Amino acid sequence: MNKVVYFLCSVLALGCNYKHRGLPGASNSIEESKSNGHFIAEYYVKDSFLKTDKNYKAVVKSAFLERQWRYGNFKGQTIPDEGYHFMVEFQDGKVINYPMRFTIGIDPKNYFCPYGRNTIICDMDSLPKGDSIEWVVQQYYTFSESEAKVIIGKAVLFKK
Repeated sequence: MNKVVYFLCSVLALGCNYKHRGLPGASNSIEESKSNGHFIAEYYVKDSFLKTDKNYKAVVKSAFLERQWRYGNFKGQTIPDEGYHFMVEFQDGKVINYPMRFTIGIDPKNYFCPYGRNTIICDMDSLPKGDSIEWVVQQYYTFSESEAKVIIGKAVLFKK
C-alpha cells in the first residue's frame, strides 16, 4: 500500500510541475529565437560595445533579447519560462580571456558569462527600460561583497 501511495504522490508532484520540465535552453541565433517564438528585440552597437580604459576590443555580430525557455518533452518543443536571456555574439569568434581579464556586470545575478566560443549570455529578471541598456565592466571576475571591484568602463547596446 505504501508503494502505491508513494507512486501516486510522485506522479502528482511531477504533473503539477509541468511548466518547469526540461533543461533550460537558449537560442543560438536571432532566427532560431524568432522561429521558437521567444524573440523580444534586437540590439546594436553605436560606436563600440566595450568602452573601457583598457584596450579590450569586441566586434558585435548580433545582440538580442529573448524570453527564457526550457526544452519540452517532444523534439523541437520549447516551453516559455520566467525571465529573459540577453545574448551577444561576437564577429571575431571569441572574446579573449573572458571572463578572466574582465567581466561585463558587477551583480552576480546580472552579468554575462560565456555561452559557446563566440557568444556571451546574461540572465535577466525583468525587461530593460528604454531604448538602450548598459552594464558596468569590472576588471577580472569578482562578485564577493567583501572584495573591492575595479570598474574599468561600461558596455552599451541600443534597441533597434
